[in-house]
Amino acid sequence: VTVFSVSQQDSFYYIAMEFIDGKSIDEICQEFAMPSREAVPLFLQMVNGLIALHSKNIIHRDLKPQNIFYQKDNRIKILDLG
Repeated sequence: VTVFSVSQQDSFYYIAMEFIDGKSIDEICQEFAMPSREAVPLFLQMVNGLIALHSKNIIHRDLKPQNIFYQKDNRIKILDLG
């Protein structure tokens, strides 16, 4: 997910991120079983996202289906980097 800013207001810290129009992989898996021909490309997007994070020395530490969103444009976004 694109992070626009990390900031503080008084004693409150926040992260401003883009709005994601889609559903978590967890929600999708509860609704229906995705055929492998559709799941494999999404899995590869997830792997590429993790490679991009690791190339910047970022370790997610809480990667799970609830933190991976599938957008309406068939793209994957990895969330919860805070």
